[in-house]
Amino acid sequence: PGLTPRHGEIRDLADEIARRLQAFHYKRMTSCLWLVFLGGTGTGKSTLFNAVCGLELSRTGVERPKTRGPVAYAHEEARIAQGFPFAGLSPTVRPAETREASPESGAPDKLIVLEHHRDGFGHLVLVDTPDVDSLEEENRRVAHALVLLADAVVFVTSQEKYADEVPSDVLRDIIEEGRPVYFLLNKADPSFSTGDTAEIFSGQDIRLAEERIWIVPRTASPTPAAFGDQAGFRAFRERILEDHSPSLAPERRARGLRVEA
Repeated sequence: PGLTPRHGEIRDLADEIARRLQAFHYKRMTSCLWLVFLGGTGTGKSTLFNAVCGLELSRTGVERPKTRGPVAYAHEEARIAQGFPFAGLSPTVRPAETREASPESGAPDKLIVLEHHRDGFGHLVLVDTPDVDSLEEENRRVAHALVLLADAVVFVTSQEKYADEVPSDVLRDIIEEGRPVYFLLNKADPSFSTGDTAEIFSGQDIRLAEERIWIVPRTASPTPAAFGDQAGFRAFRERILEDHSPSLAPERRARGLRVEA
């Protein structure tokens, strides 16, 4: 203060460097791959997160927004709460599958960790985040912090929301950093194509490879089981699980650390 009217940006930059170093150290000490779901309000992000996991884990509905804090789905042996790098986001561990359980809304200052014992998902951590265009600044901060842990980002938007400025800016920054992005256009007109999507975002100076775009039509029953009948969603789920299979996990982690270093 006194040297420049923009001294606040220096403080923000110092905080960002500290968060990135904390995230980098945490990822070096762990082996699980983090797949982080991002998107704007009302795009169906939580619904698609549930569909990939195959369970109703994160709360969804017509009232918006539903996700008040991040919800992670992780194997019980991953122990992702140990050494978690962000002090303002306290991990709270619960079992993923209990008869009394209901979908989680999350909490702004917590990372709800729903633990499971599925062998096929033992090497993955899937995370549903608060909306990146939330009116709550803390929700946006949490979403941005969790991107730092992401080995890949699943970015969800819809035809109603694809032109919104804030999510588009977030997507552009993630791509420019070199972080892998899987792009889902949800609740789309069946006639819409991956080429149409790539062209629209190219006009916003966002370069999306067509092979990383999937079109998911609107469904009357947005449950995990219902998405199994949709070719676009099935193709996406198969691709992301294949790209992040147990045999490829060490290579994916090493590649991500090299980019971030």
